[in-house]
Amino acid sequence: MVNHINNINGPQSSTAQTSTNNSGGVDNNSDSNSKANSRASADALVDSNNDTVQLSVRAQELNRIQRDLQALPEIDEARVNDIRERIDNGTYIVDADQVATRILADEQLFGS
Repeated sequence: MVNHINNINGPQSSTAQTSTNNSGGVDNNSDSNSKANSRASADALVDSNNDTVQLSVRAQELNRIQRDLQALPEIDEARVNDIRERIDNGTYIVDADQVATRILADEQLFGS
């Protein structure tokens, strides 16, 4: 059984015939020309639709930023190597106040 809602598959022909088969089921027989006409009508509707979309300057800028970010590597190898070297040399210093301040800022921003 096929449900046609709001002619989503294009205009439906009124020439389709419904009959009951020997097993009590329903057979839907449609003239092949009416199916071809329905498809042609649907294609004509799609072809005649000339909708356009125009992005705002801000949306274009956000799109460009997203592409630029996707092009960046996930891990900044130079920074990782710098921190690793400073840890190995004993020159890496953790500022506990700065860490706590950033944790609190994240907590306020994202909440829990």
